Amino acid sequence: NGLDTAEKIQNILTEHNKMFNQKIDFGISLNHGTIVGKQEGDMFKFMSMGSLITISKKIASFSKGEILLSDKINDLLRLNIKTEKEMRDGTAVFIVKSIKRENEEARKFINKFMERQKKE
Repeated sequence: NGLDTAEKIQNILTEHNKMFNQKIDFGISLNHGTIVGKQEGDMFKFMSMGSLITISKKIASFSKGEILLSDKINDLLRLNIKTEKEMRDGTAVFIVKSIKRENEEARKFINKFMERQKKE
């Protein structure tokens, strides 16, 4: 998913900046919206609907190496992440503080519990 990809990108760029003198100044944002796309030969062309790309670029410009979320995607991911709301240049952004991950043992336990509940 997008959050995992953003986290991997952040880790790669952060590690690069630790190892090399030439630092990469980067910002990462996630947003939610609609795009229209079509395949033309080996090219995929797309166009965003509304202000999806504009808002994404604006939020990314506020990032200081963090993963920042828009209101829309924060609402969609609320159960899986812990964020902190902050105003930056008059725009509300959500800083990803942690990502809730299910471990395999917990998932197995929950599935077994749910199966037992269905049998009763």
